Amino acid sequence: MGHERPVAELIREAFRRSGLVRGVRRAEAVVLWRRVVGEDVARFSSAVALQHATLVVDVPDPETAMHLGLQRHHLLRAYAEHLGPDVVREIRFRVGRPAEADAGVGHGRGADPSRAGEPAPTAEPRALAAMVRALQEVPEELAGPALQAGAALLNLRARRRAAGWVPCEVCGALREPGQPEHPQVPLATRRGWCSSCRRHASQPRVARQAERLVSDPDAPTPTLSEDELLVARKLAAERAADMALALLPQALADPRWRDDLERLAQAQAALQAGVPLSAVDERALAHVDARVLRALGRFSLTRTHPKEESDR
Repeated sequence: MGHERPVAELIREAFRRSGLVRGVRRAEAVVLWRRVVGEDVARFSSAVALQHATLVVDVPDPETAMHLGLQRHHLLRAYAEHLGPDVVREIRFRVGRPAEADAGVGHGRGADPSRAGEPAPTAEPRALAAMVRALQEVPEELAGPALQAGAALLNLRARRRAAGWVPCEVCGALREPGQPEHPQVPLATRRGWCSSCRRHASQPRVARQAERLVSDPDAPTPTLSEDELLVARKLAAERAADMALALLPQALADPRWRDDLERLAQAQAALQAGVPLSAVDERALAHVDARVLRALGRFSLTRTHPKEESDR
């Protein structure tokens, strides 16, 4: 099971890298709609989601969709000025859906579990306080938009957790239970993945880089985005684990195969822990199957190995 990353951590990392991470970026794109189009237009239109760089906007009728569609290039230029050129690359207008009073990051099935007349779940005060503390190091002119975007993201996460959403095993973003699987991603690697990570895994260049990382976990991957690299490393870690188990009988029968088994175990540990090979330690090696660790003489690591505990 993946672990959802705190919004405060996302914001700190975002400004440390001089860019907003995916979740905060989505929230800010939605929140900015009112500022981009103005109060008059915002009264009869509502941005509800940013999906693969396409901003989804709800409008009440085809005439409104046509009117706003004619201004699409102007709106895209305005978003580029606020967020950069690659965050919002397209705008899609949905007709016949009422505008939402609460600007979220994306609604969709199961996004808002509240019933009619009941208040929707909101972010815990501790989470909001942590986010505010994280913004103390952010330049003053950026803190306001970041706080607004982060609050919207926290509220959406609270609603989705209440609806049973769980963190993606790869990127940590909340995913909807029962999402359809991507047909081009092997079954063994797609359980517990969000739709974005499954989409990345289906791309040939991500698969090629994953194969490369199996033999060299420290190999540079300049052609991959950060999200694609997370997926490539996950695929490579699973491939290294499968290869180690396949090699295990030979290594037990012939010590000459032990070095190859050690290399695969080290590669899996580095990839799964997200560290370079030189930083692989006992904590990282704990990700490796207990049978492989025993074959390599690392008995102390197998006593509380999570794989063994789950097999009992």
